[in-house]
Amino acid sequence: MTRTGFYSGSFDPVTLGHTDVIRRAAEIVDKLVIGIGINPGKAPMFSDDERVAMLEAEVKPITKETGARISVVTFSGLAVDAARAHGATIIIRGLRDGTDFDYEMQMSGMNGEMAPEIQTVYVSASPAVRHIAANLVRAIAAMGGDASAFVSKDVLKRLKSKAPKKAKLLAALRKVPPGRVVTYEVLAAHLETTPRHVETLLGNLSDDEREGVPWHRAVAKGGAIGWGPVRDAKFQKLVRDGVAVSPAGIVQDLARAAVAGLASLPVLTQEQSQPLVLPTKLGRARGIKDRPR
Repeated sequence: MTRTGFYSGSFDPVTLGHTDVIRRAAEIVDKLVIGIGINPGKAPMFSDDERVAMLEAEVKPITKETGARISVVTFSGLAVDAARAHGATIIIRGLRDGTDFDYEMQMSGMNGEMAPEIQTVYVSASPAVRHIAANLVRAIAAMGGDASAFVSKDVLKRLKSKAPKKAKLLAALRKVPPGRVVTYEVLAAHLETTPRHVETLLGNLSDDEREGVPWHRAVAKGGAIGWGPVRDAKFQKLVRDGVAVSPAGIVQDLARAAVAGLASLPVLTQEQSQPLVLPTKLGRARGIKDRPR
């Protein structure tokens, strides 16, 4: 009987921690299906096709070493349903620490109720890669750091190809005039990347970089401006720009406020990109757009 395992994750990007688990899993099953989870509510740094290509390249030497058949698929919905759909009898999960164990034990119990015929097998991460997390790798790469210790040479090249986009992002933001906003999707199309990568780049801008560009004019799909301190800072700046924002942090009348594209817009200087403010009798600054004349 063929033992088929299912190993799922976002793989954004594929790290040495991932390939460590894949290599170990390939030694205990005859066939391993690697499932890339697609969440419509999240925008990854790498597209679905890019992640499939990365994984297929990474597993080739593992296939030769272990003799296991390895395939890469994408799925949406529950991982346990995807495992069943691909004929898996084992779900492979990697463990890095006690926090992972507590979470995975709970997930195993839930999966066991939904699919009692599928067992969960835990693979402990090797000490050399136990500290690696894909979200930290993304952050390091976005800030221009050296991620070579955490990913393969091929994945590192892919990460570096995303890095120069930061300068292009700053130039794109300078094109957005006062009173207007730009969505992550429009920025992503302009930069030839993904909305998730745009969000990561924006989140890793330094104070000096933010000082020089209207970073607050970038909003998520639907007009959401963010959460916590970021939302508060954006809210104040956008209102000063003359952009209507709801108390919940949503840009109102987004169809009118959002720019449709960036290619035809001129790059504004720092002074041009800032809203013109006038003092009021109360000593507060009021944007000209607050009181149209």
